[in-house]
Amino acid sequence: MKILITGASSGIGLDLALALARKKKNDFIYVTTHYKEEIKIVKEKVDKLGLANKITCFKLDVTKKKDRNIIKKLDLDCLVLHAATGVGGSILDLGEKDLLNGFDVNVLATVELIKLFLKRPNPKNKKKTILVTSSLIGIMPVSFLGVYSATKASLISIMTSLRQELKHTTSNIKIKLIEPGAYKTGFNDYMIAKVESSINKNSLFYSKKEEIIKKMCSIFNVIEKKNTRSIVKKMCKAIYSENNKLVYRSPLLQVIGTKLYTIFLK
Repeated sequence: MKILITGASSGIGLDLALALARKKKNDFIYVTTHYKEEIKIVKEKVDKLGLANKITCFKLDVTKKKDRNIIKKLDLDCLVLHAATGVGGSILDLGEKDLLNGFDVNVLATVELIKLFLKRPNPKNKKKTILVTSSLIGIMPVSFLGVYSATKASLISIMTSLRQELKHTTSNIKIKLIEPGAYKTGFNDYMIAKVESSINKNSLFYSKKEEIIKKMCSIFNVIEKKNTRSIVKKMCKAIYSENNKLVYRSPLLQVIGTKLYTIFLK
């Protein structure tokens, strides 16, 4: 199986690539990064683990058409769309550029990559799998991360619809949604930093800035899963499973919390 993973310079994306490469299967994994500088870091880690024969790495900025067109040249069996940008800040403080960039990276680029993947000739109607990383935050919005939540909610809606649409074709395509909770990868720290920088002297929240940031840090410090094993295991299962299950979520306690929120608090 040939698998391409976007947004895999570190964190869950890279951990997934390494987990797949360690399996005793005849798979080959394409790992993509947003910046060229990140390629060296990934290659060094892959080489150190003795997995260079199963993983290759290259730059793929999902917002650039030229980079996305690389998909046309690869005969892939599985596309894992994990690339995302964190958008932190109240809708009242974020500028139009922040909003557009969030949806451009997290939603529009994902859709364009899927189009390229599905339009590639598949004469033998081989099974193809698409994994799209949304988030539990797409179901349970968090204060000051509303725009990021909205991008992830959009992915849930679009992929659920696309899955239904594909039933009207003869394509052997499986669409699967990955909905991770909070993991300690540095991504949440980045978004909190964005929230902090967005609350300036002109913000309605300026007088409460310290309190807001302290609360966010405390919450994430408590709920963040310290390693990515649980979600990586779910993603591996989604890739190899023959069933047509749509949603894969983890970690368990956060999944339960999200379900309780949708039942009693939403």
